[in-house]
Amino acid sequence: MSSDIENKNIKKESETEDDVSSSIEEPVNIVNISLIDQDKKDVILYKNKKEEFIKILRSLPNLNASQIRIIEIRYLNLISDYKFRLYYIDILYHFSRGFISIGSVIIPALLSIQSPSSNNPVILYWVTWGISICVTIFHNILTLFRFDKKYFGIHSTLEKLESEGWHYLELSGRYAHNHQNNIHSTHQNQFKHFTNTIEKIKMHQNLEEYNSVPLPEKSKNQQYIINEETVMSPISIKK
Repeated sequence: MSSDIENKNIKKESETEDDVSSSIEEPVNIVNISLIDQDKKDVILYKNKKEEFIKILRSLPNLNASQIRIIEIRYLNLISDYKFRLYYIDILYHFSRGFISIGSVIIPALLSIQSPSSNNPVILYWVTWGISICVTIFHNILTLFRFDKKYFGIHSTLEKLESEGWHYLELSGRYAHNHQNNIHSTHQNQFKHFTNTIEKIKMHQNLEEYNSVPLPEKSKNQQYIINEETVMSPISIKK
């Protein structure tokens, strides 16, 4: 009898040890299993950022229907217009710059091989003349329509607009919580600040693109440079 009791006690102790060891190993196994399960799932790449932006925007609880419609009509259409313009400006800018660069190298090379004793001096002459005319025309077109300025200006403006929209959705950057006034930042109380910033970015780009005369430094610094000091958040203004 005593031996049976001892055997039972030994079995119970071994069972308790097994339970403790299994309870210690369970979290590690669960973590490993969860990581493996995550690796087996398909990766979804959201290629259309505009659709995802609209979905997130419409899911915000603090904005009403009219505010959401204003952002969709003004902000998202502004992004689409800039992307449409950049599509053609990129082609014209890169083609013109490439042709001018290659033509500037070819013309001296053709001039160096021209000689009265060459087999086709007339053909080389007219080919060189035609390339030089085309290089001059493309250079004047770039200067006249200022494709280089539009290329860099619109690219910079588009990046600013996209960054500003995501900062607004994330309530980060200038739209973050202001700890000094103890006012919680929401999409509702940051709506006017966001739309005002978008209009200022648009106005600044228009002045740079269409104004041939440079703006005075005073008006540039005070009105059209978009930074944290000139465009203050409504929650950062002390009442």
